[in-house]
Amino acid sequence: MMFQLVLRRRGISDQGVLRAMEEVPRELFVEDKNRDSAYADMPLPILCGQTISQPFVVAYMTEQLQLAKSHRVLEIGTGSGYQAAVLSRLAGSVLSVERYRRLAETARERMEKLDYHNVEVMLGDGFHLPATIGSFDRIIITAAIEQVSEDMTARLKSGGLLIAPVGPHHAAQTLIRFQRTESTVTRRELIAVRFVPMLPGVARELWPSWRRRNAAALSPAPCKSAPDKRFADFAWPLAAWPDPDTGKTPGVIPLWQGQGDGWAAGSNRVWRAPGSGFRSRIREPGKSDFRAIGLFRPSP
Repeated sequence: MMFQLVLRRRGISDQGVLRAMEEVPRELFVEDKNRDSAYADMPLPILCGQTISQPFVVAYMTEQLQLAKSHRVLEIGTGSGYQAAVLSRLAGSVLSVERYRRLAETARERMEKLDYHNVEVMLGDGFHLPATIGSFDRIIITAAIEQVSEDMTARLKSGGLLIAPVGPHHAAQTLIRFQRTESTVTRRELIAVRFVPMLPGVARELWPSWRRRNAAALSPAPCKSAPDKRFADFAWPLAAWPDPDTGKTPGVIPLWQGQGDGWAAGSNRVWRAPGSGFRSRIREPGKSDFRAIGLFRPSP
């Protein structure tokens, strides 16, 4: 009830939206370390450098969609899956598109665990969706987009609504609601918001084939011997890695994989995962005495 009270005080009045927000267990959509803050009215970090929006923004965007059980909804930007879960309590079906495979897979697992069978999570590029997915009564974009294209609004059925944070990627955006009629598309500016950027393409996996072939080498234990303290909290040793020039392994070279986007770092050179295609960047070359390669994100 306290959760509903906070949302009511901020202006959310739709009873269906309030019930959906109360029903969906937000604590299951955040990282374990943030569960104590799951219901705080603030965004929280999730995997792949993304965020789960604050409860008010989720409730507000949902309320503005004016959902009915007959509606088919498209969400671009699954993230943790929380927004899709809330939508599923009010709409007939939800198709949610995510560019990060890890987020898409995790969101699917959550929907299955909660028996939210009217949600489909699809790995894809939100800017270039296949024609086969059809048209929708409602579309919600949960990442900052500089402009909403005619291709996106064309996917709306007549009378359909689209809501999106429109504006520059690295500044505040304006939440805008578009409505499609038989002859035109109207727009209404709502509130100022701030979302992570909507990016094109499907995010490339880091050395996926190598990981499949060497699954036994993965260790679930955090790597406490990482040479830089910024590795230790989110790094796992994978395996010794050969020098791509010689094919030899110069001693034991730990390889770390961080939880999300990062840099490859080493002392004198950077080894490149065969066939991975990821770009490497040397961190402080020649200034560190460890011979290792890894992916990491500096702590904030």
